[in-house]
Amino acid sequence: MTDRRAVIEKVLFSASSHPGPDEIVATIRRYGVVLLKGAIAAAAVDRMHAAVESLERHLNDEVASGRRDAKDRDRLLRAGITGSHLEEDMLALLAELGPVVARHVEHYLGCGDLVVPDNHLLFRKRDQNASDAALKRGNRHNFHQDHDLIPGAFPFNVWVPLSAIDDEALGLSFAFPSTTEVFPVPVDIESYLENHSGFIWTPNMDVGDILLFHRYTIHGTYTTLKRPVPRYSAEFRVGTRSAAPETHLQFLRAFRRHQPTT
Repeated sequence: MTDRRAVIEKVLFSASSHPGPDEIVATIRRYGVVLLKGAIAAAAVDRMHAAVESLERHLNDEVASGRRDAKDRDRLLRAGITGSHLEEDMLALLAELGPVVARHVEHYLGCGDLVVPDNHLLFRKRDQNASDAALKRGNRHNFHQDHDLIPGAFPFNVWVPLSAIDDEALGLSFAFPSTTEVFPVPVDIESYLENHSGFIWTPNMDVGDILLFHRYTIHGTYTTLKRPVPRYSAEFRVGTRSAAPETHLQFLRAFRRHQPTT
């Protein structure tokens, strides 16, 4: 296995250096993931974070009034609030990221006409309650690939922290070396690392940073780690309209390099 530090340096990019699609896509194909620093304005991310917290307060009010079960609220926040529940903020997120990300996805897929299925665009909260619930189910990390969770028509993943990822909050972890082999869910991560002389990378991230990775990249969150600060995030998958299955046509949202003028 290549030196750990050298690999991590390869997958880190600064948006201010304007990396081209050739470089970004080649890195994703070789290493499975790219972290793009300072990809979007922190103020835009903060607005999205505030919207998720506002919806969370609304859910809490429903629980307090007896209109919603607390377990249902916790499941929704853990599994993810789909984009259609926060449509204005979802569209704002896509508008912010389109000019930064779309050209790389076009190069990766070899075509344009990009779309995002809003039923797979998720706003999530991960806190100690979510970790404890996972541990009760015997789930220590849930390392997985998205190949069997998301239709193959949407092979490109974008993950956006809505709050800082540091030693106080759980980050998203990735397994190196990368693979395009399909593994059962959850991935037996200990065996994978041993068999491939691999390692786990859990990057700290500032608000405005994003992660780009493909559907076979092994990733997950360690539920055994205690972190006092909740993690808020957004994630979505990108594909092409022509390849989208009929079951997803009603959920498609355009993902463009440039927003149409009005």
